[in-house]
Amino acid sequence: MKKLSLYIEDWANRCFSPRFNPFYYLGAISTLFFIILLISGIYLFIFYRTNSPYQIVQDLTEKQWYLGGIMRSIHRYASDGLIISLLLHTLREYVNGRYSHYRWLAWVSGVILFIISLILGISGYWLVWDQRAQLIALKTSELLNDVPLFIEPPSRSFLSNESLSGMLFFLLHFLHSALPFAMLILIGIHIMRCSRPVLKTPKVITIAVIIMLLMVSVIKPATSAKPADLNRLPLTPPFDWFFFFIYPVKSILSKPIFWSMTTGVIMILFIIPWIKRHRPPVAQVVLENCTGCDQCNKDCPYGAIRLQPRTDRLAYKMEAVIMPERCAACGICVGACDFNAVNLPGMNDVQIKEDIINLLSGIQRIDKKPKILLWVCKQSIRFNGTLDIIKRMTNVKIISLPCIGMIQSEMIEAGFNAGADGIFICSCVMGDCQYRKGNIWLQERLRDKRPPLLNKRVDRRRIREYWMSPVHTTRLVAEIDLFEEELSAYHISGST
Repeated sequence: MKKLSLYIEDWANRCFSPRFNPFYYLGAISTLFFIILLISGIYLFIFYRTNSPYQIVQDLTEKQWYLGGIMRSIHRYASDGLIISLLLHTLREYVNGRYSHYRWLAWVSGVILFIISLILGISGYWLVWDQRAQLIALKTSELLNDVPLFIEPPSRSFLSNESLSGMLFFLLHFLHSALPFAMLILIGIHIMRCSRPVLKTPKVITIAVIIMLLMVSVIKPATSAKPADLNRLPLTPPFDWFFFFIYPVKSILSKPIFWSMTTGVIMILFIIPWIKRHRPPVAQVVLENCTGCDQCNKDCPYGAIRLQPRTDRLAYKMEAVIMPERCAACGICVGACDFNAVNLPGMNDVQIKEDIINLLSGIQRIDKKPKILLWVCKQSIRFNGTLDIIKRMTNVKIISLPCIGMIQSEMIEAGFNAGADGIFICSCVMGDCQYRKGNIWLQERLRDKRPPLLNKRVDRRRIREYWMSPVHTTRLVAEIDLFEEELSAYHISGST
């Protein structure tokens, strides 16, 4: 499943480039659809009346086709777009393992947002009160009959046209109008632990989505079925599988099996973050080295670091504190600190520098190939056994990190000081870092756009960056070979 998703995203990268790959903006695209639904919904809300719902919607569609009809169609297709983008976003986060431990709040709130979106879509169809709405009403009331909270079975409200209460449409209208505001609160909760949430799509994607909605709305405008009539059964009303999938499932399963399966799926969705128990040790602050500069807090992708007044007698005003429940153990804070004040247990800066010295000292210059220190992100090297091939290259030594954003400028300098002729940095495709910003922060540090800066004396030509998808790890060997040739040519020209 993971490999298939990577191939699909790689195809999208070739079509749209990583900068505009829609799979990297599924959350932002969902937000865009939600905003479009809010705007079009407010317009429709102005004209809607509960005393004659069908006729009001028909008048909007036919008599005001140039605006009301377009708004209705946009509202209709944007709702389907929201479900599709939410479903893809949820699947992608699950496949990438972005749901457990420090991400549990985003996952749980996301599941609730998805359920509310389904309820909103179903209630929206109901408000039209055509034959499709009648079918929804009958099927929904049958579902609610099984819930032991009602004095009378809800299905009795739909025995005839005379038994239908106008209060029902008022309640549905209120529900359909109030739930979006609850979603706004949930969206805030959903992103509250992300220091830089991606809520805005690139302008190109925004324009493309709006154009597609307008085109579909013009080519195939949303229309109503025949008016609902409770004295007759709806025979062939139009069906929307994005919202009504649960009704066919209910019809083919027995009541105990249906409710057991539905309850079980919902419970599993909510407890998924706690099923995966293993969690790597969180980052630790070396207080005597901390200057309270706040750079680790600025770079942390999940707001897991905060500053507080000093608890020791050092002259600095503030000190960094790790919040364990939010820490992803990605090591980005390690790369952000220029004072060795943050470490990951079992992988501190002293140990890493010792590993660099030991690895490079073990290279014998028998074939006169340049010594290369290869830094890799564990998330970007997963398939095809590429690391095994590289390990057989006698002049290349590998250091794996949880995230490439963990690299400090001092680590690069330590590599050159230990005898490396070149440093090769390999990580995820730009825009798809497992920890959101690790590769971006490192690239900005190497380009002197973000502290801590790389020493000016370091020759940038001896550093190679390679951002790739895990499905293309076989290309890494060819890139390293090319880097070897460049280093050899550089040294030859430098000696002459």
